[in-house]
Order: sequence, then C-alpha cells, then structure tokens
Amino acid sequence: MAIARFIATQCDTRFERPMQVVSGCGSVGIAVNISYETDQEITLEYLLRMAKEIESLPPVNHKHFKNVKPIY
Repeated sequence: MAIARFIATQCDTRFERPMQVVSGCGSVGIAVNISYETDQEITLEYLLRMAKEIESLPPVNHKHFKNVKPIY
C-alpha cells in the first residue's frame, strides 16, 4: 500500500468572500494536509488526477478545498 499526500487550502463558503474583500487576498482559508492509503501505483498523472477530483468535491458543512497540490 502507498500513501498519497496533498496540501490544500480549506475554505468556508460563508466567510470566504467577506474575508477576501477585507484582506485583499485572492484566497482565504486554512492550509491542510490530506493523505490517504491507496493500492494503486502512485504516478504523477495519478496524483494530478486525484488533486482535480479533491477540488471538485461538493462543499460539506460550507467547507471545500482549493489549490490542491500533490506532495512528492
């Protein structure tokens, strides 16, 4: 088994826009590490595909992920 690791920004849809206006930043959120075990071979293509899938997940409790990048 291999462990796939990513770094991402966790954003909250309720506060994201007001915080962007106040801070003047393009992205406001908490930096998080995401890791999970997989049976697949970890290739660059696999990591990039999974990063896109993580970003496209629907918000849960107003929280979603942006700027997901694999950690090699």
